[in-house]
Amino acid sequence: MAPARHGRGAAVRRGHGNSRPKEELIRLFEHLEGALDVHEYFRPSHRRPTMVRALRGILQKASLTEQEVRTMRGVVAALEGRRTRPRKRTAQNAQAASADGGVGVDGDETGST
Repeated sequence: MAPARHGRGAAVRRGHGNSRPKEELIRLFEHLEGALDVHEYFRPSHRRPTMVRALRGILQKASLTEQEVRTMRGVVAALEGRRTRPRKRTAQNAQAASADGGVGVDGDETGST
């Protein structure tokens, strides 16, 4: 599937759901940059614009799908020590869990008692 191009070369391949891929990529940039600011990654501070441009360029070249962007935001959240959302339990996971003693199709424990 060809990537959807959005201004300044940003590319996000459309996946499932979201119709605003450029906005999601921009939110990833802001989330990552905010987390890096907290840990004083951008040193010396006068080099911040150059370093931000380089990071954004790397992520744009990756031509991430919308799901990959969400995954990267989850990675940043985990590194920040924030709890990530629990996986939704699907009918397929529930059926597999009952068949294999409480472990879902992708190895996640179901949490059923």
